[in-house]
Amino acid sequence: MTNTKTLRLAVLAAACAAAAHAGTSLSGIKIFSTDATGRDQGIGSQVWTTQPGGGPSKLWVVRGNLDDPFVNGPSSTASAIDIPLTNGTQTFNIYAAPGEERPYFGMNLFFNGVGATPRISVYAPPRGSAGQPAPAFQPDGSMTQVLAASTLVAGSRSVTFQDGAVTVKLTAYSFCMPGVFTRDRAGRQVTGADGTMDFIGQFTLEVTGAVRTPLISQGGVVNGASFGPQIAPGSLIAIFGSEMAGGQTSASSVPLPAALLNTSVTIAGKPMPVNYVSATQINAQLPYNAPMGLQPVVVHSDGADSPPMMVTVSAVAPGIFQFGTNRAVVQNEDYSVNQADNPAKAGSYVIAYLTGAGIPDNPVPNGTPAKADPLSRVNAQVTVTIGGHVATQVFAGLTPGFVGLTQVNLQIPDLAPGTYPLVVSLNAVASNSALITVK
Repeated sequence: MTNTKTLRLAVLAAACAAAAHAGTSLSGIKIFSTDATGRDQGIGSQVWTTQPGGGPSKLWVVRGNLDDPFVNGPSSTASAIDIPLTNGTQTFNIYAAPGEERPYFGMNLFFNGVGATPRISVYAPPRGSAGQPAPAFQPDGSMTQVLAASTLVAGSRSVTFQDGAVTVKLTAYSFCMPGVFTRDRAGRQVTGADGTMDFIGQFTLEVTGAVRTPLISQGGVVNGASFGPQIAPGSLIAIFGSEMAGGQTSASSVPLPAALLNTSVTIAGKPMPVNYVSATQINAQLPYNAPMGLQPVVVHSDGADSPPMMVTVSAVAPGIFQFGTNRAVVQNEDYSVNQADNPAKAGSYVIAYLTGAGIPDNPVPNGTPAKADPLSRVNAQVTVTIGGHVATQVFAGLTPGFVGLTQVNLQIPDLAPGTYPLVVSLNAVASNSALITVK
């Protein structure tokens, strides 16, 4: 079972202030229809913008993958953006209400809170099909509409914005009509008549020269399953903060690497295997040789170190993986996921997944998947309750083929049909409470 498909990580704290490159931020996006020279079509032109208030249609921005969260919204009054830019290649996807086909579409990018003059200004024909390469874009010196004013301001005629030592270069831009990719996103940002937002554009910025100061949010080092403060050697953890990486990526193989995108993490000076990094979140494994007690966690990125964040390492720190609304990640006897509409039979055997079981009886190298032969069993005393009733457990140990993942095979007690809290305790240390449904 791949628990990462059901796990939904939530950001615990807002980004800390005072990055060294303060001021270099993407603060506005505008897309508009143009003529063959890149000039705004004037009255009757189509315009989408991140600027709040009335006027042009709004556009909604996703940084990274198409299905990642929106960075603005949920309403037109909250459509503005202010996205700090860090070193590396960063891709942005644009969703908006449908428009009409036009020969060309321009894009203006605004930086550092300046909403009147675009610093990057380009135009290109729209992409005609999903299989067609993005048409070449041209620097655009067209006139662009200023929100809430009749004044027209000339574009920059540039694909590069220079902000002191920081260089921001547009390396890719494409616009398409909604039917090309048929990617709709339903959500709080309801902009179209169909109640969805359509994927209409994408662009990529290449940023160099930015000096970043990685920062870990207060209380931002947490159990990767429960998101509580309890962590133990070998457990999966999540680290939340700001400026922690110059982009985002995941490990593509195991053993997990010690660094991704030139970003690494240590605890008491010992390196952690890393499986995901981004500016605001890092997922890693606490090494089995991490010392007990209060220890410093430091993020190292592009030659800069975060201030240490002190965390307490315990011998065991059980955390049950969750999905949806506090549902425990549990497989029923047929290996399907336990859900309210897919309950487990009373008396049947199920598998619950957690992390934070501490050092097993058969040690596993840091960042390395557990083996099926020999198995690595939990050293601690295991107690499982469902709705306060003790459940018989037949195996508790690392899940073969996975890093830092523990499974507990248990039998459902003789319970009446219903949804109950599941709790796993190791050496009397209780996990978070997550829900399982019995029939």
